[in-house]
Amino acid sequence: MPSSLVDVRDVALAFARAFDETEEKDKSGKDVVKSGTEYLLAGREVKWRDVVDFVKEKYPAVQVQINTSLPVVNRSGGSVDTKPAEEELGLRWRSMEETVGAVVEQQLALKGQ
Repeated sequence: MPSSLVDVRDVALAFARAFDETEEKDKSGKDVVKSGTEYLLAGREVKWRDVVDFVKEKYPAVQVQINTSLPVVNRSGGSVDTKPAEEELGLRWRSMEETVGAVVEQQLALKGQ
């Protein structure tokens, strides 16, 4: 199974929606999300080179130290299928730029830069 990159905010939203939806019924009276349903949560395909390039472009003063020979972070390859989470919970994955940007901004704030 390939690695994956998913924003923790998307994971939290999925959890909240799954919890809320188990109490709801659709038009036919069927549970929207059956209790105990499991979902695979994974973001879009991202190459580490793209992460490095994004950080260098948006945060030129930040020293980027990522091993770009790491494998592709992949959502669509192998057995990764996130359609149930997308369709049943209405999830829309945050972009790599939004996720990585939020992490960099948080780290810079912690360092006081």
